Amino acid sequence: MQVYTECPHFGISILTAEQAALSTHYAQRGGHSALEEHFVEGPSGEPQLIGAHVHFTCATHAVYPGGDHQIILGEVLDMTMQDASPLVFYGGGYRGLS
Repeated sequence: MQVYTECPHFGISILTAEQAALSTHYAQRGGHSALEEHFVEGPSGEPQLIGAHVHFTCATHAVYPGGDHQIILGEVLDMTMQDASPLVFYGGGYRGLS
């Protein structure tokens, strides 16, 4: 989608362990959209998930073809973090870190 490959900035959010339902909502195939109430505007205008454990603000550095998708390489411009446990998905389910 061009909305991802042509934007100058994007964000990456790492969810907290308490945000499994939010992860499940956005992991569905089709039939869902980004809900405005889940986001705030990040420092470069990128969408930032509210309450995320970590948020990276990135500048698009390059876009490469990757078969049936695009690979977006970004430069991290800013990072914010809150004290929380990250959400981990492994082996078909949510897990904790020990």
